[in-house]
Amino acid sequence: MATRFPDADTLDKLVNLCEEDFNAFRSERGVRWENSDTEQENLTFEQILNAKIATTALFFDKETEARKTTLEGYKEYLLPSVFGGRGAHWKSAISDSDCSVLTFNYDRLFEIAFLDSFRDTQGSIKVENWPLYGKCVLNSGFECGLDKRIEIEPDNFCFLKLHGSAGWWARTCATNNQTKDLRDYGEHSPIVPPDLPDLEQFLQRKPQDYEWEPLIAFPHEKQRFTSRHPGKFEQGPYIGKVWEHAAQVLRKATEVTVIGYSFALIDRTHMVENLLCKAPKNAKIRIGFFKDKEAVRHALEGYQDLQDREEQGHLKFIHKIF
Repeated sequence: MATRFPDADTLDKLVNLCEEDFNAFRSERGVRWENSDTEQENLTFEQILNAKIATTALFFDKETEARKTTLEGYKEYLLPSVFGGRGAHWKSAISDSDCSVLTFNYDRLFEIAFLDSFRDTQGSIKVENWPLYGKCVLNSGFECGLDKRIEIEPDNFCFLKLHGSAGWWARTCATNNQTKDLRDYGEHSPIVPPDLPDLEQFLQRKPQDYEWEPLIAFPHEKQRFTSRHPGKFEQGPYIGKVWEHAAQVLRKATEVTVIGYSFALIDRTHMVENLLCKAPKNAKIRIGFFKDKEAVRHALEGYQDLQDREEQGHLKFIHKIF
């Protein structure tokens, strides 16, 4: 794939170009659909799936080192700002929190930091017997595969992974495949450090009917998954539901803090129009990043709603958050 698209410097751009290549192939053939079209479509889908598996493996591979380095920043800065400091029981920390966390990242550092921050005196994780991504804890949409539908408790703290996550899996519901939005969901627990041979064995298990796919959406894919015609992709129901709830969260926000998001062209308009601009006109929006402040400001110049907010003092571009 990389030799066909040498200008793609990231996997998500590579996959996007791969899809565009297939669409160009189809446009030249008109209404005809033959075996060669099916073969080319299947090849494209296989390449996308392989890219998602590679993405999961990459994040798993880097996670071991990240637990020793980057994780400390989550514990020292991000979690206290979300949950008001350490020492509280995790249930009260969640119920007392007046914010939610939305992330585009595939990594699992936030939830690992959350688990590490709530241990008992013997070092055991207090949340261990609860579904981490279920309604009673991080409220991310699913109860470790127990529920076939994505359900997020309204008006509670929620941790929404808008592009899915490394270690999350989805497949067409093996017990009821008549309803298009039903899926089986599974996860590799972030309590245990990742094991790549274990991941390989997991993917080689062949169920009778359906295979697991990474619950990951590349940036350009979410525009399809959140549309009226999302297709039959395994990731679609989760991505559509979580973006819908994220917009509800933003509509009620009094403050919005954006950390380290570059507003890349492949992703920018969908994020601004479907999330950032959903916040009330008088909500305070702070955009902090760690590279080129003016480049981000320039990227957002075309969005009149944000320009109006900046003029009224409700939008701030700052170099650092913490």
